[in-house]
Amino acid sequence: MKKSIFKGHLLKDADSKSLYESNKNFSTSNPFDEKVEALSKFGINDWEQLYSLLKNDSIKTSLKDALKITSDDELSTLKSICESALPELKIQQLNQIDVTNCPLGARKPKVIEKLNEKFKSNIYIEFDQVIELDRKLNEVRSFESVPAFTFASSINHIQQLNSIRSQGTERGTCTSFAVASANELSIFRKSGQRFDLSEQHLFFESKILENDNICGSWIRSAMQVISNKGQCREGVWSYNPNMPCVQQYGKPSNADGDATKFKNTFFFINQNDVGALRQALSSGRIIPFSIPIFDSWYESEETYRTGRITMPLPNEHESGGHSMALVGYQDDTNSPGGGYFLLRNSWGTDWANQSYYGAGYGVIPYAYIQNHCWEAFAF
Repeated sequence: MKKSIFKGHLLKDADSKSLYESNKNFSTSNPFDEKVEALSKFGINDWEQLYSLLKNDSIKTSLKDALKITSDDELSTLKSICESALPELKIQQLNQIDVTNCPLGARKPKVIEKLNEKFKSNIYIEFDQVIELDRKLNEVRSFESVPAFTFASSINHIQQLNSIRSQGTERGTCTSFAVASANELSIFRKSGQRFDLSEQHLFFESKILENDNICGSWIRSAMQVISNKGQCREGVWSYNPNMPCVQQYGKPSNADGDATKFKNTFFFINQNDVGALRQALSSGRIIPFSIPIFDSWYESEETYRTGRITMPLPNEHESGGHSMALVGYQDDTNSPGGGYFLLRNSWGTDWANQSYYGAGYGVIPYAYIQNHCWEAFAF
């Protein structure tokens, strides 16, 4: 059986088709080719991906809708075929993966006008003007002034980035990790020097700006912090994954002074404009972004293994939000939307430990970003 670049066993394969059609419960009313085509629309191309979905009872109805089947018996039949298609060792590996230690923390943006009264602080005296700029810039598409831009088929900035980090298992600080990685790369591109910047300082200041105790934040808050106050180095204020999520005390006396050395300017990107995002990546930047989470991939052992995020299944509900950084892209006609973005996560190197792009890095279809992305910014 052929394998994908993610070392999964391909559904679209002659051996797979033969195995499916030889099953005693095979139904000619649900031919194999139709099943494969239906699944590919969601970025599900390997038996491992399908097996992980079939194990999850919470998405059973959505999976049946995606496959256009009506009975639980047919799902059971598919699961038994998966178990025949996959090596026993692979099934054991998937069954041993714990997907419960992946904290979220991205907040779904509110209507900009409603943020005016919330974000009032003497520390951020320019915030009213930023909100007004935000409103104006989000009314237009980014990069429309360069309609003839020619894209490379792939971009990959991973080798320029600092090592993968972990936000821990209890703290909803993903936004600070995504934004910090982008600030570090931007400063490296300008100065030629590498710095390890403090996610703790960035999250602390973001929560001052948001003025609440919610365990999570908006990307726009972190960008505004870096624009106005900067971000201190990790050695000045180190991140502790075991402390309470929101702990608004304990800032070192030299943190703000150090942070001023690492201020940066940012710009907004139309978060659903794949072309604009690809162009920003083509300019050497990486992009902090936030998305809604769907259990079909968030609870998938195969996504945990490889970092491959799939499209939400029909009628799936959001189960939270998460921020990561887009660090490249790859055109691919087999991926929903015609390609996928490379992403950097903050769940350590156990997540996506067998990723094609390296532990801690994953991929997400263009179509997911086009249809569901909440925020996207760059320095």
